Amino acid sequence: MLLFFCKFANQLMTWLYPSFLWALLLLAIPIVIHLFNFRKYKLVQFSNVRFLKQIDTQTKSGNQLKKILILCCRLAALSFLIFAFAQPMLKKNDVLKTQNFVSILIDNSYSMNQTGEEGVLLEAAKNRARIIVSQSSNQDRFQIITSNQDPEYLHFQNKEETLEQIDKIKITKDVFPLSQLLETQNRYLQKNNGNKISYVISDFQKTSHQIAKRHIDSAVSMNFVKINSGLLNNFSIDTCYLSSPIIQKGQNIGLWVQVSNFTESLSENITVELMVNNKPKGILNFDIQAFSSEKKLLNFVVEDGGTHKCELKLIGDDMPLDDQLYFTLNLKSDYNILSIVNNNDKNFSALFLNNPGFVYKSIQKGNINYQDFDPNSLIILNDIDQISSGMISEIKKYLSKGGNVFVFPSTNSNAGGLKTLGENFGFKVSENPVVLPSINVNQIELEHPLFKSVFDKKTINPDYPSIKKTYQINYNQGTTVMKLANGYAFLQDLLFKNGHLYICSSPLDFAFSNFQNHALFVPIMIQSAINHQQQLSLYHPIGQFNPIATKLPYSFNKNLELNSINGVSIPEFINQNGELFIGESSNILSAGHYQLKQQNNDSVYLNLSFNNSRSESDPRIIESSKLEEVSEKLNIQLFNENVQKFETKLNQIKKGSDLWKWCVIFVLLFLLIEILLIRYYKPNAKLSA
Repeated sequence: MLLFFCKFANQLMTWLYPSFLWALLLLAIPIVIHLFNFRKYKLVQFSNVRFLKQIDTQTKSGNQLKKILILCCRLAALSFLIFAFAQPMLKKNDVLKTQNFVSILIDNSYSMNQTGEEGVLLEAAKNRARIIVSQSSNQDRFQIITSNQDPEYLHFQNKEETLEQIDKIKITKDVFPLSQLLETQNRYLQKNNGNKISYVISDFQKTSHQIAKRHIDSAVSMNFVKINSGLLNNFSIDTCYLSSPIIQKGQNIGLWVQVSNFTESLSENITVELMVNNKPKGILNFDIQAFSSEKKLLNFVVEDGGTHKCELKLIGDDMPLDDQLYFTLNLKSDYNILSIVNNNDKNFSALFLNNPGFVYKSIQKGNINYQDFDPNSLIILNDIDQISSGMISEIKKYLSKGGNVFVFPSTNSNAGGLKTLGENFGFKVSENPVVLPSINVNQIELEHPLFKSVFDKKTINPDYPSIKKTYQINYNQGTTVMKLANGYAFLQDLLFKNGHLYICSSPLDFAFSNFQNHALFVPIMIQSAINHQQQLSLYHPIGQFNPIATKLPYSFNKNLELNSINGVSIPEFINQNGELFIGESSNILSAGHYQLKQQNNDSVYLNLSFNNSRSESDPRIIESSKLEEVSEKLNIQLFNENVQKFETKLNQIKKGSDLWKWCVIFVLLFLLIEILLIRYYKPNAKLSA
C-alpha cells in the first residue's frame, strides 16, 4: 500500500516540505523490534504439572500472522504521520499547462502611508505583491493597477519587469473608488485568453472600498489580500464656505468651517486657525464627539480688495493629509454699476451712489458707449422704449464674459420695449400690460443666488411685493426667481453662456407695483452686482473632473502653467465655445495656492487653490468578519494573514489541494486497527496436555 501511495504521490502530488520525507528511515525501528524479540524469559518451577493442562497455547502460524498485521499498522501509521509533516499537495495539472494573466491591484492611497504590524502598510502590500509574482510560473503575465490608475503600470509584463514596477510604486493623493478600479481590472483581463487571476491588496477602508456583485467578473478568480493596520486617530478640516456671497473689503466676512473627529472618544479643544496672506485672522475651538462632525462660524475682516491667499490650519495628528485647507478670496476693490435709463434713475442712484464699494454711473439711452460695458459688474436697462439690435449684440458679448444684465420694461411702449430682446433670447411678451386686482408675489426661489443668505429662516405669511399691472412673459428656458399668485413670472433668470439676464415683468412705477420700495429690492440688486464676482469657487479638490472656468479665451492656452511654491504644473486645457477651461486637476503637484500665468511672464490671469481629497480622512477599516462575509458571498478568496503565513498559504493554493489532513486521519485509522488487533484478534489455539 505504501508503495502504491508513493507511486501515486510521484505522479499526482507534490510536497510542501519534502525534507520531512527523510524521516521515513525511522520505519526501520519497528521492523527491527519485530524481527528481534529482546524479551527475556523467567524460569518458573511448578510443584505439579497438572496446572499446565489449563494453558491455551496459540499456534505458531497464528501468532506470526498477528505480529505481521500489527507491524504493518504501525508502519502505515508512522508513514502517514511523516507524510502529514511533509504536507502533500494534489497537483493542478490543468492550471500548470495554461498561461495565467495575473492583475494585482495595489492600494497606494494615503492611508497606506501609516505604520502597521509589519511597518509601513504600502511596503507590506508590495511585499505580498512580490510573493505573488515570484511564486508564479515564468510563462505567466502580470499587470499592476494602482489607486490612481497610473497608466505606466497598466500593461501586462513578465516577472522581472513587474517586480521592477512594484519597487517604483509610491503613495498617491489621487484615489479612485475600489468599484471603479475593479471595472478597470476586469476590462483589461477580459482582453486575454487564459486563466484570469485578480488580487486586491489593501487595508480596505470603509469609505473607499464598497463593492457589489456587479463589480465582480465570474470568469476571474478573485483574491482579497488584507493588510492589517493599527488603530489610527485623525482629525480633519472637511470644508469651508462663505455664509453670504456678499463680501466686501472692510466689512465682516462669515466663513463656515467643518471639522471631523475620527477617534473613538470625545475630543475637546480642537483648534483651527485662519491665516490670510500669512497673517492670523481668527481661531475656532471645537469639542466633537467620536466619529462626528461639527460646523462653526468664523468672522473676520479683510481691509483691502484684490486676491487673498487663505489657509485653515489644524494642529497635526496621525494623518496630516487633511490638516490644512487652502482657499482663495477674490475681493473687488469696487463694483462698477452702469445704468442705462430713459429719464429717471432715482431708484438706483439712491441705492448705489453713496454706497461704499460701488462705483455707480448713469447714462441716457442715447449716449451709450459700448466700450464701457466690460468693466461693469452689473448693467441695468430701465424704461428703455426700444432696445436696438446693436445693443442686443453688445449685451450678448458682455453676458458671454460672465456679466449680469437687469432689465425693467418701459411704461409707455408696446410690449414694454422687450419685443426685440425676447426674439433674441427666446421669450414672448404681451403687447399690453395685464391689469391685476392687486395681486402679490407668492413664491420665491429661495435657493437662487439672488436670495442666498437673505432670509435667516422661513417666514410665515411673508410680506412680498404687491403687483397692480404686469406684462405677461412666456419663457422657454431659465429659472423663475419670483412668481405671482396667478402663475405669471415676475422675475426670470435667463442664463446666457457665462452671464445672467434678469427680466422683471413690471416697470419700476407705482402704477405697476411697489417693488422699488420693497425690502427685497435692495438685496436683489446688490446680489445681482456681486454675483458677477462670486462665480469662482473658494477651492478645488485635487483629482476632480469638473472643468474650471478661467474666463479667458481659448487662444490664451499657449505656454500657460500653474505656478506654486512647490513647483510648476501643466494642467489639461479644454475649449468650451471658445473659452478656456482647466480640465482634470490630477496633474496638480500638491495642495496649495496656484497662479495661472504664462511662461516668462509675471502677469497673473487667475488665482486658484487646490486641496487633497478628504476620501481618505476616515481611517476606519472594514471589520474582518464583514470582509469575510462579503468574500464568501461573492466567492472571493480572502487572505488575512501576516506575510509569512500568506506566503505559505499562497504556495499551498498554487501547488494544489491540501492533503495533510487526510494523512492525519489515516494515522488515527491505523492506530485504531492496531488496538483492535491486539485486543480482539485471537488465532485458533490447540489445547496441549
